[in-house]
Amino acid sequence: LRRTRAVHPISLRRRSHPWVAESKQKRTELLTGIRKPAQRESEAFKADALRQLKKLKAGCIKTYLDLYKKARLSLTQSKDKKDLLNDLADPVIEGNFELLKAAQKKLLKDFMAAKELPGEICTEFLTAIQQALSGLAKLPVRLDDLKKALFPDGSPAKPAEFKERFNAYLDQILKGRDTAKVRLVIE
Repeated sequence: LRRTRAVHPISLRRRSHPWVAESKQKRTELLTGIRKPAQRESEAFKADALRQLKKLKAGCIKTYLDLYKKARLSLTQSKDKKDLLNDLADPVIEGNFELLKAAQKKLLKDFMAAKELPGEICTEFLTAIQQALSGLAKLPVRLDDLKKALFPDGSPAKPAEFKERFNAYLDQILKGRDTAKVRLVIE
């Protein structure tokens, strides 16, 4: 046990780790048994002690690998977070924030201010990042142009006419553009 603890990460040396507490308890139990001459000679005691030591060793290896994976993941997350913050701080990308929904914009602004990923990464946060980084295009819609398209001669329109004219106007201003990236803004 002593040799196993020597190669274990520092975090396992902390008294609060469950593996450390279990190994100390087993060590005490085994030493108590070894000190009794009758038990020391017992084949059943030896077999049980060996089984307990193998179980502790397996627990040590599992705990070590879990801590190693967690440490590696933390390093990767840290790098990804730094890269994401740098990308979002780009003036062009930051300009795209104004083209997002208010809730999405708030999520990104909060992330950039805290410089920490949210505890729970929700779909809305991921969508906001994806849209901000995707190269959104602002397309201004002037009210005068919209009014002329909807009421070309100034007279009232039936709902079907209004809808047809609106769709024709949208088709005209969106022609040749990626509609998934366009954000209409009234000017």
